[in-house]
Amino acid sequence: MANWLRKLMPQQEKFFPLFNDHAAKVEQAAIRLCTVLESDRHAESGELDRHVAEGRDAATKILDQIRQSFVTPFDRSDIKEMTASMQSLLEDMRSIARTRRHASGVKLAAFSSLILECAGELKAGVALLEDFDKRADDLRRMRDKIGGLRIRMLALREDAMVELLAQGAGDPMATLAASRLLQRVSDLVERFDDVADHIDDLVLDHV
Repeated sequence: MANWLRKLMPQQEKFFPLFNDHAAKVEQAAIRLCTVLESDRHAESGELDRHVAEGRDAATKILDQIRQSFVTPFDRSDIKEMTASMQSLLEDMRSIARTRRHASGVKLAAFSSLILECAGELKAGVALLEDFDKRADDLRRMRDKIGGLRIRMLALREDAMVELLAQGAGDPMATLAASRLLQRVSDLVERFDDVADHIDDLVLDHV
């Protein structure tokens, strides 16, 4: 019986490199997105399409591994939800880059910094999942850090909206496009926070 279990348990190990690869795609996409936000370089949007496609491939590998494995490190539904939420981050980044084309007059460097921090924290947190029973406190700190970045994003958005409305009284369509972009960027950080919360819940359920 013990030998049979040992043959099954290594199947779990295959998941963690796949999780890490998916998180790396999110960070790479975040770097590209920030280039678009800060400099409005539309050529970078094509790179985001590539990262989204690569992320979809990474997600497919995770789902295939779920189907092939009898033993999984976490509940199958939790793995699926985490994978879907991370892929949604990639899809949202591509959508934001396209929204950027129609918005101007809004400064986004500070927002970009927060997005990069979120992506870096998420990637580092996902890497800890392999030792989640020993790194639960570190994973909780990751959740708290991203939660703090979300609060900072909300304050930044409010300040940016006040400035935007003060400057854009003569061009309501431009103001609308810029405010929509600010909302989408804020929603992206909210989604990072949701993913961090889900990872924390996943760990709590298994520690």
